Amino acid sequence: MTTGFVLSRLIVVFVAMAAGFIAVKSHVLDQKTGTVLSRVIVYIFNPCMMLSSALTSERIFSNEDIYAFTGIAAACYAFLIATSFAVSKLLRVPKGQDGLYRFMYIFSNIGFFGLPVISSLYGPQATFLVAIFNIPFQLLTFTYGITLVSGGRRKLQFKMFLHPMILSSLLAYALYLLRIDLPQPAIDAVAFLGQAGSPAAMLVVGIILAGAPLKKVFANPRLYGLILVKMVLVPALVLLVLRRIFPAGENVELIISVAVTVMAMPIAANTAILSTQYGGDAENAACGVFLGTISSAATIPLLIWLIQTI
Repeated sequence: MTTGFVLSRLIVVFVAMAAGFIAVKSHVLDQKTGTVLSRVIVYIFNPCMMLSSALTSERIFSNEDIYAFTGIAAACYAFLIATSFAVSKLLRVPKGQDGLYRFMYIFSNIGFFGLPVISSLYGPQATFLVAIFNIPFQLLTFTYGITLVSGGRRKLQFKMFLHPMILSSLLAYALYLLRIDLPQPAIDAVAFLGQAGSPAAMLVVGIILAGAPLKKVFANPRLYGLILVKMVLVPALVLLVLRRIFPAGENVELIISVAVTVMAMPIAANTAILSTQYGGDAENAACGVFLGTISSAATIPLLIWLIQTI
């Protein structure tokens, strides 16, 4: 059932990508559309998706559980950032593409893939745990991540921390911890807009791929190496470490399973979106998103098996 569900998500993803690809090839859309749509996703759809995850999630975890999982998420990102330099050297990434590869290694597709896959595997109660991983994701993506995909042309500035994605992530965290509920019409409106973010992101990937040579998608051995390290070796290592650190207890198994499964997600769709918006290598970014997403049909079931076995 796990493999079947992952495959069903892949089909949905590829249909959305194909729609953008075909629209460009048939001259209904052009590459400029992808740039404009990227801004709409970043400034409207994705902030609403973050708020919706806090407002609509089932609240079964104590604040202590949330703090513990926040610590796990922060530690995972610290590990990814620290080891990204070594991974880049291991893959012999050319200097001009170093930032892009490090971005692809650090950031995963938590929103469109992570939320539905983990909800299916572990139940709706796990949804907000995924959203917690999204908080450092957003904090880092729209600050440090921008400097990476832009090749260093964009420097860290204080105003980056006022980005709508960062503010919405922090607000979502506060709403959950404080158990604050908004009026139902407001919740419905935020959820409605948030649902548009994931399909729009995949549409942008398809638009970008339409301008890239197809052979480029599969002919880059560095991407295969990156996927092996990012989507298999690192999640397996996280599983082993968490099993040693946390004793058996209430919600512990769920917390470990969600953390490892999040780490096994494919390359973030934001890679292509931010590369388009900030003048990075959008073609290689789109190829990485596409190839990583395909590979998840094999890597995610493998990691689920490891979680159940170890």
